[in-house]
Parts: sequence; C-alpha cells; structure tokens
Amino acid sequence: MVNKQYVYLITLDWATEDDKGFEFDICSTPKKAFETFRKRIKAEKNPNKSWVGEEAFAEDGSVNKGYTLDALEDHIFSQSSRWCVSDDTNGRFSDIYLKRVPLK
Repeated sequence: MVNKQYVYLITLDWATEDDKGFEFDICSTPKKAFETFRKRIKAEKNPNKSWVGEEAFAEDGSVNKGYTLDALEDHIFSQSSRWCVSDDTNGRFSDIYLKRVPLK
C-alpha cells in the first residue's frame, strides 16, 4: 500500500456590496494549514482589516443580530473545515475553507 501525500488548501472567498475577491494559501502540513486557517480568521475578526470584525461581532465575541456564523474545525479531515460570516440583509460574506487535497 502506498502512502498518500497531501497538500492543504486554505481559501478566502469574500464579497461586499461593491467588490469581491478570492485568495488562497497552500500548506504542506496539517499544523501549518491550521495555523494559516486561524490567522485568516483572526484577520477577518480585526475591525481595522474587515467589515466582519467591525460589524458582525460584539465585544464579547458573540455574533450580532443580522449576521450568521457557520464554523467547523475538522482535525481528522473527514470534511473541510469552514469559517463563514454572512450578512443576512445584503449578501456580504467572508468564507474561509481548509481542505486536504491528495497529490496524484
């Protein structure tokens, strides 16, 4: 049996009323991938860097009314890890995924 090799893909897909974007990172280890995943989340929660941090979260870390947080961290990679904040009124979102991808 051959050991499978993997890379770990972290994506940030986002949209506001007037712009949208897609960014990605590729990591060689699960540890580095989760560090990058958490670093992206921390940046989105920063009110100086993102509307998410400025509007979606209260000071105690709870999600403000009018916003939805969908989050899952899967350390065994049976499915993708995800952290997504969406604005319930105007369609803005910030969606971060971490997925293990087999190399062929």
